[in-house]
Amino acid sequence: MGLPIAIGPDTRVGPLIDAYPALEDVLISLVPPFARMKDPVVRKAVAKHTTLAQAARLGGIPVQGFVRKLSEAIGQTGPKQDESADGADKPAWVLRGRIAYDLNGDEMLQAGVHPLARVRMCVPNLKPGEIVRLITSFQPEPLIKMMREAGLNVHTEEIVTGQHTTLFGKPDS
Repeated sequence: MGLPIAIGPDTRVGPLIDAYPALEDVLISLVPPFARMKDPVVRKAVAKHTTLAQAARLGGIPVQGFVRKLSEAIGQTGPKQDESADGADKPAWVLRGRIAYDLNGDEMLQAGVHPLARVRMCVPNLKPGEIVRLITSFQPEPLIKMMREAGLNVHTEEIVTGQHTTLFGKPDS
C-alpha cells in the first residue's frame, strides 16, 4: 500500500487504487461499469484520468455517499480511542480555542470542492488559539494525518453516529 491519500471528489481513481488495491472491488460493486478496469489497457487509459466525482455520476451515486463508502472500506471511520468524546476530556487547546473557520465537508464534497483544499487555505490565516472546525459524515483520516505532520493540533470526535467534528488548531507559540 502506498502513502495515504485524501479521498475526495477530485481524487483520481488510478492513484487511489494504487494506494488501496482492495478498493478496486468496492469501486466495481458501487459502479459496475468499472469492471472493465480489470483490463490493464482500459485501466491505464481510464483510471488515471477519472475522478471519483465522475465515477459517482457514472454510477448514479451521490458524491458524498460514494466518498464515505470508499473511506469506510479502508477503515477511515470512527473516532480513535484516544481522541473520542466518550468520557474523555477535550484537550486544553480545544477548550481555550475559538472557532475561526467553520466548514461543512459534506456540503463541500457535494459542490465538488475538496475539504483538504479549503482547510489548507484556512490554516495559514490561523492565529495561535484559533481553530478550523470541519464537520463531515466520515473521519477525514488522510487530512488529519497531513495536518498533524504540518505541526497542527488535531482533535476529532463523533458527535452523533455518522457526524464527525474535526478541529485543527495552531499551537500556542
